[in-house]
Amino acid sequence: YEKGEILLIDTRLKSEYDLGHIKCTRHIPAPDMRNKWKELAGSKPVSFICNSGNRSLLATSLMLNLSGMKNVINVIGGTTAWENLGHPVTTAGDESCEPPIG
Repeated sequence: YEKGEILLIDTRLKSEYDLGHIKCTRHIPAPDMRNKWKELAGSKPVSFICNSGNRSLLATSLMLNLSGMKNVINVIGGTTAWENLGHPVTTAGDESCEPPIG
């Protein structure tokens, strides 16, 4: 995801995202997907993540139904599983990369 081969979208609330998120994710809260899905539609796979996989499942379902894309993934276990596996998170404002869109 850091190389821009897939888009990783964090669907949590901004307050949750600001407390810690995976580096290089783009933040789009799940309820906003109805208005933002066109920005993500394209040839790159799109993965959605939240704390546990519930809100990201909503975003995944919306993306699949609205865009017709087939390469859409829900990250089961979310950021909770990511952190439990010892992977790092970062806080808002210290991003060193911005994933490309399109």
